[in-house]
Amino acid sequence: VPILRALQGLPTVSVNPGLKSMLISVQEAVSRGNSFSEALESSGRVPAFFYQTIYGGEMSGKVPDVLKELSLYLEKEEALKRAIRDALVYPAFILSVGFLTLGVLTCFVLPKLKGVYHGFGTELPWITSFILGMSKGFIPFTAVFIGIAAYTFISLRKKGSLARILYKAPFLGDFFKGFVRVRFSRLLSLLLESGVPLLDALSIIEKTFDTSFLKEDIRGLKASLAAGGGFSRCLDKIGWMDSISRMLVVTGEETGRLSASFYQIARD
Repeated sequence: VPILRALQGLPTVSVNPGLKSMLISVQEAVSRGNSFSEALESSGRVPAFFYQTIYGGEMSGKVPDVLKELSLYLEKEEALKRAIRDALVYPAFILSVGFLTLGVLTCFVLPKLKGVYHGFGTELPWITSFILGMSKGFIPFTAVFIGIAAYTFISLRKKGSLARILYKAPFLGDFFKGFVRVRFSRLLSLLLESGVPLLDALSIIEKTFDTSFLKEDIRGLKASLAAGGGFSRCLDKIGWMDSISRMLVVTGEETGRLSASFYQIARD
């Protein structure tokens, strides 16, 4: 099916008004003689790596294959995000239930027991007095704590420091590095397989990351490669690439199948 005919059918099956208008604009741009990648870029609604990957497919004559790989990439990216959300739901639920239980105890149960304890006519142990005192300050303390936590979270996110803290955290750090490694490898494999040159592929990937220190890592990698360094040796300076991934990259360089090596890294 010619691409213009395929695009003409897509708006009729789209129920999202924004997507429908974008598809119509892409269709009109292609009908005016623009390439598919140019039409996607001019729409202003498509990520840079997407239309630049399709441009590589246009240059190599493999647009259908590139579109298939892009669809697989988006499915895997969504599956990875869903897995992260699912992994965080249970701990968040346990913490919420525990916090709610503590709130009920301190705000409703302990105040009623306070009169019973005072009826004994004896001096209460300090630990009991401390717990009873918590019932008075629990709600104000909770409100202040939530306010400070929210302010800290928003400030760190604005400054771009939140990702750096997660990167250095004992348990979350490995999780964060693995996420970055998989995303980087999957994108690079896709771009190289589509015929995009290595340095151009790294420039595209740099734009897809929002975190400043990850952008700096990729810029440093590009600079080292431009200076004539080998890819595997340049990766030694990247903290989120583990030793097994570097070994696979060495194999990919020696066999001339770098895209296959990064595909394997992303899959593992």
